[in-house]
Amino acid sequence: MKKTLLSLGLLGLALSGQAQYLPRWETINPLTTSETPPGTGVASIHTMTPTTMWATAYDGSGTTAGPTDSYIRTNSAVAPAGVNLVYGPVARRSDPGFQTSNIFGLSEQVALASTFAPSGPGGEILRTVDGGANWARVTTAANFAAPDGFNNLVHMFPDGLHGVSFGDANPNTGIGSPYEVLLTSDGGLTWTRNTNSGLATIADPGEYGLTRSFHGRGNTIWIGAGQQAPPTGGPGGNSRMFRSTDFGLTWQTATVPFAGPPVDITFKSDSEGLCMNTESNGTNITRVNLARTTDGGLTWTSVTPTGRLYYFGLDAAQGKFISFGRFLNGTTNLLADRGYSYSTDGINWIDVQTQCQFISMDVLDANAQGYGGMFTTNTDGDGGVFKTLLPGGALDGVVTGTRNNSAAVQKALSVYPNPSNSGIFTVQLNSGLKANTAVRVTDALGRTVYNRTLNSASSVNTSAVMLDLSAQKAGLYTLEVRTAEGTAQQKLVIE
Repeated sequence: MKKTLLSLGLLGLALSGQAQYLPRWETINPLTTSETPPGTGVASIHTMTPTTMWATAYDGSGTTAGPTDSYIRTNSAVAPAGVNLVYGPVARRSDPGFQTSNIFGLSEQVALASTFAPSGPGGEILRTVDGGANWARVTTAANFAAPDGFNNLVHMFPDGLHGVSFGDANPNTGIGSPYEVLLTSDGGLTWTRNTNSGLATIADPGEYGLTRSFHGRGNTIWIGAGQQAPPTGGPGGNSRMFRSTDFGLTWQTATVPFAGPPVDITFKSDSEGLCMNTESNGTNITRVNLARTTDGGLTWTSVTPTGRLYYFGLDAAQGKFISFGRFLNGTTNLLADRGYSYSTDGINWIDVQTQCQFISMDVLDANAQGYGGMFTTNTDGDGGVFKTLLPGGALDGVVTGTRNNSAAVQKALSVYPNPSNSGIFTVQLNSGLKANTAVRVTDALGRTVYNRTLNSASSVNTSAVMLDLSAQKAGLYTLEVRTAEGTAQQKLVIE
C-alpha cells in the first residue's frame, strides 16, 4: 500500500541473535508476556514524561508485517514508575483491516489514536479515557471518506486542548486540492475540518502524506508529503514539507531535495531540523537521502553524512540529532550494522550504541530520557520495549562528542585462568571495578549467558570479581565489561 511509513517488511524482522543488552537502556517487557510474543515490533512511541508513554505494536514475525493494531502503555499504579506495561487492542469500527498510524497520549488514561484503512478509503480518530480499555470514535463518516480519504496522523499541542490531524487530498480533483486537515480545541473530543484559504494543497497527481511522517515542537508541526518511489527502484515525485505555527490553521510549503516523501522528520531546535527517506529495489534499501534545514523548515538542503547514520528513524535531544536502526553498508541483516548514533550538525555522526536495532525511539528534549522499541526476540519474546536508565538518558556517557576511553579500559582488563577447565574466571580491572560496572558474557551465537551490574557497597573500588560460568558448555564466549570510562572485551575459553 502506498501510504505506509517505510514498508515494514524492509525494516527487517526479528532475529533470535539480536543483542538485548544496552548500557543506557533496560528491557521492561517481561520475558513471558503473551502480548509481546516473538517477533512483535514496537512501531511508534510517544513519550510524555521519563516514566509515561504510549506506543503501537504489530506482528513482525512472518515474512510480511501484520497490521499495526495494538497499544502498549505504562502503568504507574504498579511501582516502580515507568516499567510496568499494559497491553490491548486499538478498538475500531467493524472493518478488520483498519490499522493504527500513531497514538498521542495526554495522560496514562487519556489518548488519541489515528487509524486508517490500508485498502482505502477511510480513517478515524479514536479517543480513550480509561487507559485503552475502550475507544470512542470522535470523527464522523464524512471525514477521510471516499474515494481517496486517508488519515495519516494525530498530534496534540502542549496546551493539551489544540490538536491537528492530517489527511490526504483527493487526487481525482486535480492539482490544488486541499489536504484534509482536522482541528480540535477541546482536547480531541470534537474535530472540525479546516476550510481556511491557507491550507496545504496537492502539487502533483498522486501526491500524498505518509503515516507518522511528522514532527511537533511547541505550537509548530512539520508534515512530509511526496510520491513513493516505484517498487523497482528509481526516483519518485518531489518531496515537500508543510509547516504550521498556529495549531494547523495556516500552512507554509517548502521543497525537499530528494524524491519520495520524507520517512522521518526531527528538529533539535526551532530552526535546526533533519528529514530522511530511503530508496529500495523492492527487497533491500539501496540509498538513504538526508536533508537539513537551519531556518525552521522554510528551506532544505541535501547533506552527505559521515560516520554511521542509521536509517530507521530520527529523534533529537539536548541539542543533538539521533539516528537509529540500521546502517546502509552494502550488506543485509547483519548485527554489526545496527545501532544508534548522534550528531550536533546533522552531518558528522558518532556511534552511541552498536549491535541493537531500534525501530522506534522517543526521548525527551531536556534530558534524553524516554523509551525505545525493537522487535522482540524470535526465541522468547523478550526485549521489545526499552526504557532509558536514569539519570543519564539515551546519551549518557557520551562526552564532548567523542566515544568513551575504551582503549584505556581494554588495557586495564585481564582475565585468568583463560582457558578455564572449571568455567570459573577471575576478572580484573587495574583501574578498579566501581559500582555500576556491567559485566556481561555472550556465547558464540550472541546469547547472553551471564549479566551482572556491580551496585553493592562492597563492589566499590575493588579490582577483581569472580565470574562463574561453570554451568556453561565447553566453547568460546565473549566477555564485555562496561564502565563509566569505556568498554572492554575479552574472549573466554571453557575447556
